[in-house]
Amino acid sequence: MNSNVWFYTLSTIAQTCGTILALGGTFVIFRFDKLQTALGNYRGRIVRIVQTWRGDSKKPDAFFDESDRDVRDQYLTIVRDNEEQLDNLFNEHIDGLYEAFEGRPIKRGLQGSQQEIINQVRAERERWCTRMVDLYSKNIEMKQTIHSYLKWALILLTLSILFSVVLLSVGFDSSIIKVAAFLVTVIISAISIVYTAIAVWKIGSKNPIM
Repeated sequence: MNSNVWFYTLSTIAQTCGTILALGGTFVIFRFDKLQTALGNYRGRIVRIVQTWRGDSKKPDAFFDESDRDVRDQYLTIVRDNEEQLDNLFNEHIDGLYEAFEGRPIKRGLQGSQQEIINQVRAERERWCTRMVDLYSKNIEMKQTIHSYLKWALILLTLSILFSVVLLSVGFDSSIIKVAAFLVTVIISAISIVYTAIAVWKIGSKNPIM
């Protein structure tokens, strides 16, 4: 190995990793923006339900100092602890609607007796509530996964850039330590580039659930 290989390889590593970091960061920011929009949609609905049920005077924007998981857990706790009361309120509401429509189906696609309609609408409500929190949870998990990919890609690329810059600054000679450091830098750089490519592909394949 001569000095030309030393300087050319290390400078190429620094430039390549820096470019990947900039381009990958732009892509991830765009993906994060879509994910935050999806999270905000479900979070807003769940916050309103939590507020209404608790009679909370706290403004909706005051919930934003709480994590997504905390907001979701509050919602699940309310549903779990008040399931019987929620069913009673729901039944009263459905009874009133059924009487108002003189026994006719109260919702398109619902047929049968009063009890059958109550059961169908209750099942629909439970599916809606469960689906809402499930989709919210999937977006939360997606955000954590993207964070994990981004963290390791950032660490590996940064290490590659730092190692190459340090070795460039100390200059070339044929000492065993410097040659070993050069080889380690090349290996770490190759791993970081491959990992970042995989991470970007994985992040790109994860579409936020709106």
